[in-house]
Amino acid sequence: MKIFISEIDSKNVHEAGLNLIDISYRTLFPGKSAPRIGIGEKGKPFFVESDIQFNLSHSGEYAAAAFSRYPVGIDVQLVKKSEERVAKHFFTASEKEYLDSLDEVKKPFEFTKIWCAKEAYSKLFGIPLFETISKTETVSKQRLRSKIESVYIRFIDFDERYVLAVASEHRIMPELIRV
Repeated sequence: MKIFISEIDSKNVHEAGLNLIDISYRTLFPGKSAPRIGIGEKGKPFFVESDIQFNLSHSGEYAAAAFSRYPVGIDVQLVKKSEERVAKHFFTASEKEYLDSLDEVKKPFEFTKIWCAKEAYSKLFGIPLFETISKTETVSKQRLRSKIESVYIRFIDFDERYVLAVASEHRIMPELIRV
């Protein structure tokens, strides 16, 4: 699994995402352009004429793309203050308890990790986030889980202001490539 990360102009994220996909694909397969992109029935993008799986995310100054032989979900988020009302409505009891146990310095980062894990998980399956967010349990025994049901969640450090989560049903260590 390869994760590509790029700084972007946040005014045109759609174009930046398409450029990242094309640059990433050409890096993986020199001399080839990215195949045409289709949209699945639940909204997940896919390459029409390729077995390569991909997923895309953007937040703030960055776009991230994951490429794999297997289905993959990715989410990148700029760490912001912890949103109590979001946690109240969308996080499980153990996730809220975990956040409540943290000091105010750690809470925003851990809140964002929970959110990213949930979003990467839903994107892996192409399921709208609102269908899974309050049902997906990311915390066990007062710590973030590295596996949710059959899905492995990996957090990748690349900028201390951001959280990047990747979800896959295969235990593959992602490689980060900056472009």
